[in-house]
Amino acid sequence: MSKPKGDLSSLIIPKGAAEKTPTLTSISAREGTKSLTVKLSNTDYARLVRYTTLQLEQTGRRHTHQEVMVRALLELLTRDEKE
Repeated sequence: MSKPKGDLSSLIIPKGAAEKTPTLTSISAREGTKSLTVKLSNTDYARLVRYTTLQLEQTGRRHTHQEVMVRALLELLTRDEKE
């Protein structure tokens, strides 16, 4: 007997649908990029997931974890440069 397959269609986002405006990710890709690995505790990862879920509910736009982390890093660096 085969297992019933779950319906995942509600999780599918058509390619390009999430990027209606240029994002930090798409802008940095044009300028060349460096890859970084970030290790988060389970608690901090859960906070990141909650944040992106809340942003989706509030704005209707899916923000990737990378977009959130890049935005936060750039804000930190900009703030520190002004000091």
